[in-house]
Amino acid sequence: MSRRGENIYKRKDGRWEGRYIAERKNGKAIYKSVYAHTYTEVKQKLQIRKTENKPVAVDNISFEAYAVQWLNTVKLSRKASTYSKYKSIYNLHIKPVISGCQIENISNTHIQNIIDNCSDLSPNIG
Repeated sequence: MSRRGENIYKRKDGRWEGRYIAERKNGKAIYKSVYAHTYTEVKQKLQIRKTENKPVAVDNISFEAYAVQWLNTVKLSRKASTYSKYKSIYNLHIKPVISGCQIENISNTHIQNIIDNCSDLSPNIG
């Protein structure tokens, strides 16, 4: 069977196993598994587990505070060059546009301004 890119495999005992990243500790992924008798059941279970692990934005927090907190998390779990690149992108393109906004007040207009700001710097392709 060809790979479908979802970490779902058929085991020797006939069951299907799906693996997902439950958490990260010291930059390493901690995997957990779900099992079922059919591929579609495992796929549904994986979708449920993956949505359970997504972080939820905290109310009454500024975007800048949340971004700094996220960058600190990235600093601990990624290479130094990746952290440096993310920090640079944040400081040059994102911070000037929405640093003073509360997370719940960020609109499509803010996001479009960031995209426009970034596209002004990139070379025209096509």
